[in-house]
Amino acid sequence: MVVDYLKKVTLELETGTGPEDMNFTNGPLQHTFVFGVATDGITPFEKVLFSGAIGDEKTLEIQKENVCDLLGHLRTGLLGQLPSPPPFFLKARITHIVQAESREVVKAMADSISDCGADCDCGCGCS
Repeated sequence: MVVDYLKKVTLELETGTGPEDMNFTNGPLQHTFVFGVATDGITPFEKVLFSGAIGDEKTLEIQKENVCDLLGHLRTGLLGQLPSPPPFFLKARITHIVQAESREVVKAMADSISDCGADCDCGCGCS
């Protein structure tokens, strides 16, 4: 199975000062989300993961200026788990992919339109 629309995807996330130096996290953190549920389409972060298989790994540079565009509706959930706000490199390893249940899709869709709203202190830097 590969990452595709309405799949529930689990990632192991690490952050650090460089693409090979994941020194902000003390080991991987898990994050699970339903792929492709936002009303404005998939995020650039999701595009990087699209068609990925279990074990695939992607590293992205996250700057305060690009976090909103890059992560979109996923930013609040992702940034809330990470030990420091941007800038950092984010390594995401796909560890699990399953078909999302209908109730999970509905919840993810609702969550995607009720994100932080950019008037928050979540560290996203959006305005």
